[in-house]
Amino acid sequence: MTDSEVGALAELRERVRVQLGPLVDMRSPAAPTNGDDALSFDYAGAPCAVRAFALADGLDVLSMTCVLAWDIPLGPDLRATVARAAESVQFGSVNVIERPDSADVLLQYTFPAGTLEPEALRTMLLLVLSGVGEMRESLRALNG
Repeated sequence: MTDSEVGALAELRERVRVQLGPLVDMRSPAAPTNGDDALSFDYAGAPCAVRAFALADGLDVLSMTCVLAWDIPLGPDLRATVARAAESVQFGSVNVIERPDSADVLLQYTFPAGTLEPEALRTMLLLVLSGVGEMRESLRALNG
């Protein structure tokens, strides 16, 4: 990766920080704990991370991941709740990471962002985050 590409990604991360900073308590990347340069924050009780990377020359993208629930018991209630959440999400996908007895549920979305104007970038970030709280509450109910 060239110095200019590294600089472009750092600038994109800073633009995310500026847009989300007034809304969330943003944590900066710290090499010893998160070497992928992701910005992290909590939104509606869900831990989230935004990572900037170059998908191709001239195509800088953001990848957002929010952990909606973890250690949820597997079963038909989980599958039905996740299916409803997946239908209601405007942007992104809801994914279940299954283990033998439990599962974690993630909201993930990747989108081109390098050339977005500030207002458009904020709109995209908020659209992705818009359903996090409701989805998290419906999943928390499964834990009793």
